[in-house]
Amino acid sequence: MKKHIRHIAVAFSLVIVMLSQSVSAAVQETDGGSAGAGTRWEYCAGILTLSGTGAVRSYGSKTDVPWYKYAGEIESIIVGEGIYSIGNYALSGITSLTGIVLPESLENIGICAFSGCSSLERINIPKKVASIKNYAFYKCESLVSVVFEADELPDISASAFSGVATRFTVGERDYWINLSGACGTKAKWSLNDGILSITGSGAIKSYSSRNDVPWHEYAGEIETVEIGGNITGIGNYAFADLKNVNDIALPEGLKTIGTCAFSGCTGLKEITIPAALTKLNIYAFYNCSSLNRVVFKGEAPDIATTAFRGATVKLEHPCSQQWEEISAAVFDGKVTFEDNGEHIDSSSLFYVGKTEPTCRQCGEAEHWECSVCGRFFSDAEGETEISEDELIIQKTEHVFKTGWSEDSAQHWHECINCGAKTDVSSHVYSSNSDNSCNECGHIRGIDLPIIIF
Repeated sequence: MKKHIRHIAVAFSLVIVMLSQSVSAAVQETDGGSAGAGTRWEYCAGILTLSGTGAVRSYGSKTDVPWYKYAGEIESIIVGEGIYSIGNYALSGITSLTGIVLPESLENIGICAFSGCSSLERINIPKKVASIKNYAFYKCESLVSVVFEADELPDISASAFSGVATRFTVGERDYWINLSGACGTKAKWSLNDGILSITGSGAIKSYSSRNDVPWHEYAGEIETVEIGGNITGIGNYAFADLKNVNDIALPEGLKTIGTCAFSGCTGLKEITIPAALTKLNIYAFYNCSSLNRVVFKGEAPDIATTAFRGATVKLEHPCSQQWEEISAAVFDGKVTFEDNGEHIDSSSLFYVGKTEPTCRQCGEAEHWECSVCGRFFSDAEGETEISEDELIIQKTEHVFKTGWSEDSAQHWHECINCGAKTDVSSHVYSSNSDNSCNECGHIRGIDLPIIIF
């Protein structure tokens, strides 16, 4: 009986100990303190709550934050109404954070405020937020959606979302930022705010279909394409189906445009082909239905007959014998060719010196004439075209002698340059016996009577 009572006593003691430990553990799960002037923090069971009125203070690093010891346990954060600023590093490095509620009173998000919150997938930015500082969401690797409740973006530092590829929602507009990757041996791509940028050097790789292009998934959001100056080739399907792109500036050193490179770019209206291009492959601009003007800057490259299939387009080219050899017939009659008046170089231009005008004939200004197209230019580079009428230098005025010129019947004033005559009139004498013209002084021959003494 006593043994039984001892067992009950021992069991009761264990229950008391376990209850004590549970109570102790429960007490340890609740912690808190000051988070800044007028603000407090409290942690309990995976939830961090920031409350009060004012700013959550800034810290020198994430390890200085008083609740950082729970960084691996915090799954949710509630920032109460009345808090207007989240300071530097305040919520940095909370790797288990999956959800957060920000107040309408919030105006500022500090440096590295959420950096390293690697499990955070979505966040809403309240309307009053005016600034998001450097690295605020740095390495929030799981962040796929940032919704701005205002209709316009706040002041966002360039590095605020560094290391994050996420979708921004602003008003009714959605777009991705900081998407990037390789697209060639030395070429890279990035997509930010609807701008697809190709940087690096060499050629953009060729893809087997448009679906294999790394940015094809975001094709509907791409409005602008920027291609770096050191890119020398555009691979197959590279920019296919970018329907919202209206124009693309190609780099001067570009040598090749691949198969279907711009196919289906229905918004593309015109494009300039650099002089370095040597090859334009099949279906390069297939079904570019809005394309109506293509300007070539150099000699005629090797153009595949189907390069502009599905488009009605005018090709403008510089003065060159090579272009004259291309027949528009092989392009289904939907491609027309037009000399745009530009010259590739000065090799076809020859110099014509100035011809001085006279009072008899017009002169001609100094100029350069093209042996291929016959046009005239005022400079040796063929950049400024002039008309034939502009070459003409009008005749000069006659310069007449002040004295008279004469013959036996008439007198006149004569141009010292060309001999033209003016004021022509017959000699005038006072009487039959007068042998000197009253106007010019001409002496006429008179037979005087012979007087014999």
